[in-house]
Amino acid sequence: MLVALGTNGHGGFSRLMETYAAAPRFTSVYGAKLAGAPVGFAPSSAVKLACSARPQLRDEIVAGVMQGLRHTNAMCQSMAVDCARVFPELHDFVESRQKMQ
Repeated sequence: MLVALGTNGHGGFSRLMETYAAAPRFTSVYGAKLAGAPVGFAPSSAVKLACSARPQLRDEIVAGVMQGLRHTNAMCQSMAVDCARVFPELHDFVESRQKMQ
């Protein structure tokens, strides 16, 4: 995840977002359809970890999250909303978008 959240040369947040959106959905071993993280982690946890481990990439990650909020794929948007909650400066933007929908 840290490589995926690395510099744009390594794919950045957009690469992680696309990978997450394309991953198979979680289902229980009993066959019940349950919603859950498709790849076994919460996106916001990955963003928190990346920001704490590589604080110099924070602005780049915030820009990637903003791009995700405008993405046409609903799963990418959902992931970006989850990640936006990590950044106080994005709270108002997310709230205003959710009110419009």
